[in-house]
Amino acid sequence: MKNRNRVFKSLLLSQILTLFAPSQSHADNRVNSGVFMTTAAGTAAGYAISGTAFMARSGDSVTFVTTHVKGLKPNVKYGSHVHNLPCSMGGGGHYKTNPLIDSMVASNEIWPLLTADSTGAASAFVSTPFRVRPEGQSIVIHDTTAAKGKIACADLMDSVTALGATGIISGTLTTTAAGTAAWYSSLKGQGLIVRANNLTVATLSVSGLAPNKTYGSHVHDMPCAQNGGGPHYKIDTTIAATSEANEIWTILKTDANGAATGFGITSTHLARPSARSIVIHDTVTAARIACIDLSNAATSIGIRPGVAAAADGLVDLGFNTFRIVAQGAYSVRVYTVRGKRVLALSGSGPQLLNLDGMAKGHYFLSIHAPERSGAVNTLGIFIQ
Repeated sequence: MKNRNRVFKSLLLSQILTLFAPSQSHADNRVNSGVFMTTAAGTAAGYAISGTAFMARSGDSVTFVTTHVKGLKPNVKYGSHVHNLPCSMGGGGHYKTNPLIDSMVASNEIWPLLTADSTGAASAFVSTPFRVRPEGQSIVIHDTTAAKGKIACADLMDSVTALGATGIISGTLTTTAAGTAAWYSSLKGQGLIVRANNLTVATLSVSGLAPNKTYGSHVHDMPCAQNGGGPHYKIDTTIAATSEANEIWTILKTDANGAATGFGITSTHLARPSARSIVIHDTVTAARIACIDLSNAATSIGIRPGVAAAADGLVDLGFNTFRIVAQGAYSVRVYTVRGKRVLALSGSGPQLLNLDGMAKGHYFLSIHAPERSGAVNTLGIFIQ
């Protein structure tokens, strides 16, 4: 139904002049995303790389980084790291957890290393037990030659969280009665699903499990309170059999301390709203020992620099509706990919922007704030 079209978006264009950026509260700036572009060095080496990158901060204590890339050489390993400058500045150097340590140490950096399959595609996932600071600005892929040239780069730009069928949903782990009975009383963890560009990434980070074990973990299609999460989420709902290829599995392999991170990706499927939870199963009995309800989480982007209140910006309310929160004047324009303007809105102060009724397809949403030195931010929007 057109009045229930869902919107998902990734920032597609560089911010012009002054940037829109999130406030420093932990409810904001939880997700950064970007698109990989082949560098001049990569083009000279014969690469045509494309793909997506996500960085999701969850609370104070964990950051997830995921990448999905095409155009690499088949069956080859590539260096890939979070960098401290944007792609326009070559990405700078590696992001450091402790900036006082100059040496290149994996434990002090973020390395989503890539191993290409037979088609030249690769996905990577890493999690860090800390909240990445704002200077984590890009992800750079390095060539396999001795020169280790920078062959591709993705700017990690501020994203607006989408609600409902697309965007980001997250939650905190709850131990089930069966888990408590099985002595899993100290379980802690968080889970996250990111949907964008026909790609679904599911991640979770858990502690308090038995050391050096493998736990089944899957996306389920009901909330935790309903039949413990119900059955496994199915990509093709006509196939009843349990199959990793038709589901989203986030298998957990614990370390010596009982901690683990799980990662599942579907590169050709945008998960439906029925992806409602992540369930962890016992290693022996397969009992459901923990469950994570995945719920919507709205974020906003504010305007900088200037003297506006921190609340200034754009908030996604879901179902094609945005709330514009601004103290000064602004204008909003929506364009087709061919540059035809299909919607214009100007005003001062809070307003609602609703995109119901627009035809299915790709659009650009441009926000202009004259009182903020002409700041402009452009979002890519897909209505389906």
